[in-house]
Amino acid sequence: MRQRVYRSDVINTCEQKGSLFFQDKKEEEEEKVDSSLGRILKLNKPETIYIILGCIGSLVNGGVMPGFAIIFSEILGVSLNLVSTAYIAT
Repeated sequence: MRQRVYRSDVINTCEQKGSLFFQDKKEEEEEKVDSSLGRILKLNKPETIYIILGCIGSLVNGGVMPGFAIIFSEILGVSLNLVSTAYIAT
Protein backbone atom coordinates (compact mmCIF):
# COMPACT_ATOMS: atom_id res chain seq x y z
CA MET A 1 0.00 0.00 0.00
CA ARG A 2 1.37 3.40 -0.97
CA GLN A 3 1.68 6.24 1.46
CA ARG A 4 0.46 9.64 0.26
CA VAL A 5 3.07 12.38 0.21
CA TYR A 6 1.77 15.91 0.25
CA ARG A 7 3.62 18.87 -1.22
CA SER A 8 3.54 20.77 2.06
CA ASP A 9 5.25 17.85 3.84
CA VAL A 10 8.03 17.83 1.25
CA ILE A 11 8.48 21.60 1.51
CA ASN A 12 8.60 21.50 5.31
CA THR A 13 11.12 18.64 5.26
CA CYS A 14 13.36 20.41 2.73
CA GLU A 15 13.17 23.69 4.65
CA GLN A 16 14.17 21.95 7.87
CA LYS A 17 17.16 20.33 6.17
CA GLY A 18 18.25 23.69 4.70
CA SER A 19 17.71 22.80 1.06
CA LEU A 20 19.62 25.03 -1.36
CA PHE A 21 16.59 25.21 -3.64
CA PHE A 22 14.49 26.92 -1.00
CA GLN A 23 17.34 29.19 0.07
CA ASP A 24 17.64 30.39 -3.53
CA LYS A 25 13.87 30.95 -3.70
CA LYS A 26 13.98 33.07 -0.54
CA GLU A 27 16.86 35.13 -1.93
CA GLU A 28 14.98 35.70 -5.21
CA GLU A 29 11.92 36.90 -3.31
CA GLU A 30 14.05 39.35 -1.35
CA GLU A 31 15.75 40.67 -4.50
CA LYS A 32 12.50 41.59 -6.26
CA VAL A 33 12.27 45.31 -6.98
CA ASP A 34 9.05 47.24 -7.28
CA SER A 35 8.95 48.52 -10.87
CA SER A 36 6.52 51.30 -11.65
CA LEU A 37 5.06 52.14 -15.05
CA GLY A 38 7.01 55.40 -15.21
CA ARG A 39 10.31 53.59 -14.70
CA ILE A 40 9.46 51.05 -17.38
CA LEU A 41 8.54 53.81 -19.86
CA LYS A 42 11.76 55.65 -19.05
CA LEU A 43 13.78 52.52 -19.82
CA ASN A 44 11.90 52.09 -23.12
CA LYS A 45 12.48 55.67 -24.26
CA PRO A 46 14.74 54.68 -27.22
CA GLU A 47 11.95 52.46 -28.58
CA THR A 48 9.20 55.10 -28.29
CA ILE A 49 8.71 55.45 -32.05
CA TYR A 50 8.27 51.68 -32.40
CA ILE A 51 5.72 51.64 -29.59
CA ILE A 52 3.72 54.45 -31.22
CA LEU A 53 3.87 52.79 -34.65
CA GLY A 54 2.81 49.48 -33.09
CA CYS A 55 -0.19 51.12 -31.42
CA ILE A 56 -1.26 52.79 -34.67
CA GLY A 57 -0.82 49.52 -36.57
CA SER A 58 -2.89 47.61 -34.02
CA LEU A 59 -5.66 50.22 -34.26
CA VAL A 60 -5.71 49.86 -38.05
CA ASN A 61 -5.63 46.07 -37.81
CA GLY A 62 -8.45 46.10 -35.27
CA GLY A 63 -10.60 48.32 -37.49
CA VAL A 64 -10.21 46.30 -40.69
CA MET A 65 -12.69 43.53 -39.88
CA PRO A 66 -15.51 45.85 -38.72
CA GLY A 67 -14.88 47.95 -41.84
CA PHE A 68 -15.20 44.89 -44.07
CA ALA A 69 -18.38 43.91 -42.22
CA ILE A 70 -19.96 47.31 -42.90
CA ILE A 71 -18.95 47.29 -46.57
CA PHE A 72 -20.13 43.69 -47.03
CA SER A 73 -23.48 44.44 -45.38
CA GLU A 74 -23.97 47.45 -47.67
CA ILE A 75 -23.23 45.27 -50.72
CA LEU A 76 -25.70 42.63 -49.53
CA GLY A 77 -28.31 45.29 -48.78
CA VAL A 78 -28.04 46.78 -52.25
CA SER A 79 -28.13 43.39 -53.99
CA LEU A 80 -31.11 42.20 -51.93
CA ASN A 81 -32.90 45.46 -52.66
CA LEU A 82 -32.32 44.95 -56.38
CA VAL A 83 -33.60 41.37 -56.20
CA SER A 84 -36.75 42.40 -54.32
CA THR A 85 -37.52 45.20 -56.79
CA ALA A 86 -36.98 42.77 -59.67
CA TYR A 87 -39.65 40.45 -58.21
CA ILE A 88 -42.04 43.35 -57.73
CA ALA A 89 -41.48 44.56 -61.31
CA THR A 90 -42.31 41.20 -62.85
